[in-house]
Amino acid sequence: MASAACLSTMLFMSSCSNEDAVAPSPAATVTNDGSNLKTNLIGSGYGISPNIFSTNVTAGFHVYPTNWVWHPVDSGPATISLEEQKKRAPMGVSTLDYVWGNPSLPWIKKLGPTSSPGNILTITTQKGFEKGYTAASATTKIRHLIPGKKYSITFQVATTIRNTPQGITQYAPGVSFNLSNVQNGNDGYIENTSIDLTGKPAEWVTKTVIFQADKEEVNAEFTFSFYSDYVENNNKFYHYAHIFVGENAVKEIN
Repeated sequence: MASAACLSTMLFMSSCSNEDAVAPSPAATVTNDGSNLKTNLIGSGYGISPNIFSTNVTAGFHVYPTNWVWHPVDSGPATISLEEQKKRAPMGVSTLDYVWGNPSLPWIKKLGPTSSPGNILTITTQKGFEKGYTAASATTKIRHLIPGKKYSITFQVATTIRNTPQGITQYAPGVSFNLSNVQNGNDGYIENTSIDLTGKPAEWVTKTVIFQADKEEVNAEFTFSFYSDYVENNNKFYHYAHIFVGENAVKEIN
């Protein structure tokens, strides 16, 4: 089944995101030693600050950060099982030097440092390296939101290449970031933005997206963003895209 938020065959869309993060208003906080969350003392009673789980976890093939989920995107005939799609377009946690953190699988062009030290989430898409066309998306949730409030989320994305038995992979054209209401399905889009990675090999691009919460949780999805007819006009490609979400990536701004 295809992801509802798939933008992989659409033109790059204009973004209403901001390049610079907007600082939240000062708040008194109490750290919860059992987690990376903080208790916010502003507002009516005690609340939990907005949260998205970081991508900085132990590296591994088919290893996902807490609360992150692999989904197939535009993965060809319905006869292809989800497990087969997952093999053809895997997702996992990599390091800046190695695919899935495996020293036998180095990047040809190593990634530079992220905004803070940590591992990265890697998604893949391919056509012609394996049978058919397959693509992965990484989906998670931003939680503990207050409906009507505005928030910012800051993340970094990049692409790089490596050698495979089928040949050298190519740099991904771009990454798409989509926010949607959990309960509204296809009609619940809050924000769709594409980050152009053309001409930015192994270079981290920082993006800050501002959104207004309608629910206490929203879905956040990262996938590939292609120019129109990209898949149809290319017979063979394999792309890696990388996502870094650090601690306290989500901030309340009003």
